[in-house]
Amino acid sequence: MIYVNLPEDVYSHPFLIGSQPEALSNVKSINEIVTYYSEDIELSFSSIKVLNSDGKRVDNNNLNYGNDEKSLIVTTPELDDGTYTIISKVLSKIDGHIVKHTLVFGVGDVRIDYLSETNDESEIIFWPEAVARFPGFVGQTTMLGAAISSILILSNKMGAQSKISLLYTKKFSFLIKISIISIIISNFLVILIYVIRLDATIIDGLNTTFGKIWLARTFVIAMLLISLIYFNTKRKITVKNQLIICILAFMLVLTTTAISHNASNENKFVMILDYVHNSFSSIWIGGIIFFGFVLLPIFLRDSKIIFYLLLPNFSTLFIISTGILIVTGPIMLWFIDHDMSTIFSSLYGTLIIIKISIASIMISLGGYNQFNIQKKILKEDLRILSSKLRSSLKIEMCCGIILLAVVSLLVNTGLPVNTMNANTDEINDFAKIEFSESIRFDINITPLKIGENKIIITASSINSEDSLDDLEEINLSISDFNKNINDIKIPIMKTDNDVMTYEGVIFFGFYDEWRLNIEAKRLNEANEIVAFYVMIKPHITELKTQITEYDLPDPESKPLYAMYHDNSIWISDVSKARLWQFIIDQEKFIEFNFDGKSTTFLTMDNNKKIWFIDTVDNKIGFIDINKKIETVSLPTKSIATSITSFDNNIWISMMDHKFLLKYDQIDKEFEKYEIPSESSFVIDDYDGNIWFTEPSIGKIGYINQLTGSVNEFTPNKLLNEPFTLFFDSEENLWISEHAGFAITKFDVMLEKFTKIAVHDTNSLPTGIAEDAYGNLWFAQHTTDNLGLYDPYNDKLIEIAIPTTGSFTQFLISDDKKRIWFVEQQSNKLGVIDISETDNMIGVTEKTNKQTVRPTLLIFPLIGIIIIIIALSLRNNIAKKRIIKI
Repeated sequence: MIYVNLPEDVYSHPFLIGSQPEALSNVKSINEIVTYYSEDIELSFSSIKVLNSDGKRVDNNNLNYGNDEKSLIVTTPELDDGTYTIISKVLSKIDGHIVKHTLVFGVGDVRIDYLSETNDESEIIFWPEAVARFPGFVGQTTMLGAAISSILILSNKMGAQSKISLLYTKKFSFLIKISIISIIISNFLVILIYVIRLDATIIDGLNTTFGKIWLARTFVIAMLLISLIYFNTKRKITVKNQLIICILAFMLVLTTTAISHNASNENKFVMILDYVHNSFSSIWIGGIIFFGFVLLPIFLRDSKIIFYLLLPNFSTLFIISTGILIVTGPIMLWFIDHDMSTIFSSLYGTLIIIKISIASIMISLGGYNQFNIQKKILKEDLRILSSKLRSSLKIEMCCGIILLAVVSLLVNTGLPVNTMNANTDEINDFAKIEFSESIRFDINITPLKIGENKIIITASSINSEDSLDDLEEINLSISDFNKNINDIKIPIMKTDNDVMTYEGVIFFGFYDEWRLNIEAKRLNEANEIVAFYVMIKPHITELKTQITEYDLPDPESKPLYAMYHDNSIWISDVSKARLWQFIIDQEKFIEFNFDGKSTTFLTMDNNKKIWFIDTVDNKIGFIDINKKIETVSLPTKSIATSITSFDNNIWISMMDHKFLLKYDQIDKEFEKYEIPSESSFVIDDYDGNIWFTEPSIGKIGYINQLTGSVNEFTPNKLLNEPFTLFFDSEENLWISEHAGFAITKFDVMLEKFTKIAVHDTNSLPTGIAEDAYGNLWFAQHTTDNLGLYDPYNDKLIEIAIPTTGSFTQFLISDDKKRIWFVEQQSNKLGVIDISETDNMIGVTEKTNKQTVRPTLLIFPLIGIIIIIIALSLRNNIAKKRIIKI
């Protein structure tokens, strides 16, 4: 068994891994805030702010390191009971990247729900830095590869005895000059972008750890420049001067490793591995560039024999480099994240795949050159073969430069642990127009997400003849009444006098519905105010769903419908005259039987009585708070299909009659309300109207309880078997089209229908429920998938039910907005706990030794085998060449 001292998880950028108090926690009292990060933090360019529910800063503004440079601490006065937001902005000492974080906690008896997640605001790719570093990578790679290759030629007896032509010297010098110019340009761009990011002076930037590494790199570049100028005056290429260039180039690679992803890990083995990988990749790619640009045209022109004898040396160099890369690359990848599925489902993994693909093409071309072209040089026409070899090397050189571009992106891309939640394509801008008495406000918020958002407000007169010359200023504030956050003032500045445009930055600390208040202050007129709400929510692709299933005690049960009340899920059973109560905290089922045949649909009245339909026995009934069950026979033989309650009146829909029944609990009498067609489902709205579906004619309608009048709504295209109805939190009515394979939104105010087609045209959508994020869940009872629709971003996905053959028709949400569903055929109750995808890794206990997975050992073995086989072939080929010559 092989053991190595494995590193902690590797992160790119200073990732928040913990805090005191913890995110979403409640504490009795506190007077200091501590945050923990994945790598060392630059204190002078970092900040922590603690805001109360009114948006006022309450910390003492005395930021300092905690136990080490990976933690920060700020003190506060004794905080009053309430909700508090921690906003941190930190600069990495390693790679110079800035990341923002937010988290929410409570003091005292304050509810902090799971909507308030920790958020990390890190760019997925730092594009300016990637562009700036690319020419530096190309330059130092070419320089190191050229220097090593030149030493290889000059130290060879045949090469040293040959006359190195003037053309060789010129080509080599030109290549080195281009390399040093690329490095200098890159170095300048890197520091320029860095200080712009910091919004600081160059002096301040150079005083940071990253700045000091940049200074060290600049010193090495200066030494290289001086050395090259001196060697050019000598006009001679020797092993000695190439050795100096080689050493300085290795030092450049060391500065690159010092700001790499692996530099954030304190394990020295990882750093050494990274440096070895970077060095040999430079030797390989730089050697190919040198070989194609300098060596090939010179040696084919001056000495075919020398070229033929030197080829084995270059083959050896490239084979060893390739083998070492095959060994070190996968090991480093495993250190970055042990879960390969996590890696390759991220943007970082995609770039890794591109990098491996390009490297594979280069290795394949190298093998082709070795075994198909080079060995024919003495036998065939040199001009034809050199042309083939030159074309092949050009392709290899282009691939090598593209590979370096990918590497530049990789070192400036968040690792899987940072980016697995990021989905830039899913982020949408928010645009809205609001009107006050005389002003039109055009509002745009970008990108409408947790954290920092840019807001642009443009004010214009509703009446083109009126002027807004007396508009003194616009004030903006935000509130979240659910969290007792009131009127946080947002600074905005006027950016365009001609069109009255104001810009600012809004910071949303957590997911919830936020109220924005815009006030236009006027000199000659009364101030004008508008207010509106925006929902800050994760996208459905960023949600984590955990499904738990509970088997009903009786294997013969056929659960159909569920309803939540007081920490319990009540379940109907079509197989028998009984109700099931599932007590959530105890995870316990209780059975309640009565004299009848079955139970189907459920509702609850104002007295907390659970009402049910016994369709088979033509009854309705209820179980009261004392667990006593009573039933009431329906006045006419019918197929009762749905039940709802408003103002203690019970309403029942009939599948075989063109009327709804209302049962008055006080008079204990039924009353019929005629409707245009048979109905399958009833539901009451906030005004007490009783809505119903008409599946046979594809319409919906409602009965006004006060007047008894019927209002019917017909879409342009008739609904295809409308079944269930559901009102969301914004009072939109949703209809499941059972045979139309869609859920349809009905805007009650505008009387507008909007159809959303489901993915599976055999799914038969039924029950609908809403989660805490405003997403709609719907059952698809002929498939083992639940539909999940985000109405804010018009996105729909499916969530698999673990048990096959579930036959789920109805679902509900509880007071925590968890989604519950019943599986009729598999006889189970299921619950979905919903949260955002994990974006914070907890602090875990450190261990000194971990076992290397067996798969990890495969890669070094493959690399070693490749090196041994290739070197054996190289020796055999070299012997044959000597014999032939």
